[in-house]
Amino acid sequence: MSAADKVIKIPELAAAISLYLAPSNLCRCVSVCHLWNQAFIPELWFTIDDKNWARFLYFRDLSQCIPTPTSTARDSWAWNVFYKYGRYIRYLTIHWTVTAKVIADIINRSRGEGQEPFSELVRLELRFDMENKQERAILERRHDLYVKRDDERSEQRKAERLELTFNKPRPPPEKMMSEVSCMPEPPGFRLGLDERSIPNTAFALEDGYKFWGDWEARSLDLERTMSAWQIVFQNIDSNRLRHLSFCFQTFWTLDMKIVHGVMANFEALTHLELALNPGQDLWSLVEVAPQLESLVVKRIPAFEYEANEGYAFAVTSKSEEITGAEKAAQDGVVFKALQSLAMPFKIARADFPHFMRIFPALEYLYFNGCRDPKDELAVGGIDPTEWDDELGMVNIQGLALTPVDRGHYPLREMIVACDFDDVTQLLHSVVVWLPHLVRLDVPSLEINTAIALAEHCPTLEEVKIGSENELPYVTFEDGVNDGIVSKLLTSCPNLKLFDGVRYQLEVLEVMTTNLPWVCRGLETLRCQIVGVSRLTVENEMLYKSVVARGYANEHTIPELRVIVQAMTNKHEHCVIYQRLAMLTQLKCLDLGYEYRDVLAFENGAESYISERDGKEYLVFNPPFQDTLMLSLETGLDILGSLTELEVFGFEGLDHRIGHNELDWMAKAWPKLKVMHGLHEDRCIRGLEYDYNKAELREYFQTLRPDVKHDSILNHYDLPPRCFEDQKQ
Repeated sequence: MSAADKVIKIPELAAAISLYLAPSNLCRCVSVCHLWNQAFIPELWFTIDDKNWARFLYFRDLSQCIPTPTSTARDSWAWNVFYKYGRYIRYLTIHWTVTAKVIADIINRSRGEGQEPFSELVRLELRFDMENKQERAILERRHDLYVKRDDERSEQRKAERLELTFNKPRPPPEKMMSEVSCMPEPPGFRLGLDERSIPNTAFALEDGYKFWGDWEARSLDLERTMSAWQIVFQNIDSNRLRHLSFCFQTFWTLDMKIVHGVMANFEALTHLELALNPGQDLWSLVEVAPQLESLVVKRIPAFEYEANEGYAFAVTSKSEEITGAEKAAQDGVVFKALQSLAMPFKIARADFPHFMRIFPALEYLYFNGCRDPKDELAVGGIDPTEWDDELGMVNIQGLALTPVDRGHYPLREMIVACDFDDVTQLLHSVVVWLPHLVRLDVPSLEINTAIALAEHCPTLEEVKIGSENELPYVTFEDGVNDGIVSKLLTSCPNLKLFDGVRYQLEVLEVMTTNLPWVCRGLETLRCQIVGVSRLTVENEMLYKSVVARGYANEHTIPELRVIVQAMTNKHEHCVIYQRLAMLTQLKCLDLGYEYRDVLAFENGAESYISERDGKEYLVFNPPFQDTLMLSLETGLDILGSLTELEVFGFEGLDHRIGHNELDWMAKAWPKLKVMHGLHEDRCIRGLEYDYNKAELREYFQTLRPDVKHDSILNHYDLPPRCFEDQKQ
């Protein structure tokens, strides 16, 4: 609507509402509208994230989002909305390709009008298909619908395509590359493909190598890439952009010279997140963006060429490695301001000394392990005191070996994603140089490393052991019982979190060493407490009969043995309860774990069939017998000092919790929010419904309806078939 149209409409508007509003009220309404637009509209559009816009974007025709020759901007709802309010956006996160296209189109059309929308962004995140699984699914679905509309014999053609794709050898990469490279490259862009790495898209999964001859798909991919970079270019002159995430997979790579030119203009940029394409130089960023404080590098999923499989391309999850650290260190590359570095890559152990010199101020490090365990220069096999000072390897300053004064070691957080023996050796040699380490997240831990942590890392607060999404499945053989838990509890006074479901605390070790737990500020404890002297079912029944008759009567030798075992059992329980009771700041005490191999049991492993009430059920081995009973008779009420407790877990334990124990928990732990152990077991199909656990759960819900009953397995990715309802 033009300005003239707006003026003409004013009398009509006044005539329509003047019958209901006095002139003074009408003036107030106009003032309210003006104030609303001035005060609230900029705030409402300050932060925009289109992650949940699927219904408004991809479920509509693209012509309804971007003006076309047959439509006007007024008819294109998304274009019109961003054109009107886009100037207010400061924090922009884009997950949908169509959003980037709309914004790029607005930028192009606004240049002729002398406007610069989207030019004052402070945070820009371009994520697309690497994190937007919904877009990939919609692309696949749309492609299938297109095939069905285009050809009534789609099923037959699809079968022929699958037969061609999987039953016949594919052409060599050289032929595929010749087909791809025939497309003209726009200025500044090149096709980022080679024999070793071909980006993975939904179309590639659907059509196999035929996609490489699909010009339309490559054109759409180029349009998306150019739209994304156009939004970045729009913010070059503002000098406001501080956070840039450029993470999506594409065939097209912008020339690194142009990238360097763009980065050099972002003087305020402190956080950079990018997907590393093959051939891109990570170390060259220091020349154009020395002010970076945080760097996140992501690996693009790719089709990898396997020559020994008949030219087959298969999706691979193998981590690539960061190379060139030695040359970068020799060239004097130093990220002086970088404090946080995250990258899902392996680092060659021979490159570690050079890698450390490049990042002298690093406080947070995430990497995917290391390689070359037999390399002579591997850090894990060298005593840090024997390293060559002439090479600058005087000490580790947050995993950055630089010739600086001893005692300045900034690294506070270190996370290792994958588990390798050389990583364990590396940790043992490295932690001695990290006196300011606060957080350690590793797949596994050895006692030598735990001793080094206790001796050289006095500020240690968090220790998490276990790979991401690793099932908390523990067998008797899987449990790690080498004194790691006890060492950390007795030697790390600032410890606030220990999360290691596979690691065991032996009762006998606690009683024999008699060392106090110095971590009085501990808030989270997840481990196994094992080695408790438990009575067998027969001895437990015998002991109950002895108690019923009274201790004054004469007892047989078997009865005396049972009495001694029962007293020993209670003493061991009391010792552990008293240690736990001293941890008055505990918010999470989770002693449970999954003793059944969920995925293996899905295939019927280690199980047998039991028939009851005319139905067949799977039956598995019972839980371990040497865990805490958690009964009032054994001294559970000693834990009454844990008034801050919010999470309590005993999943998988052979406990003796009944109504009396639940009554006590409901009163003693007023802040309890989550309980693991009385939930409905739905992780395995075919289990017999546990009526006893269900009755205890319902009883506790009457006492504390605010407490949620959950399973530790709910926090892990399991096959959907594992979560079928078991109650018949």
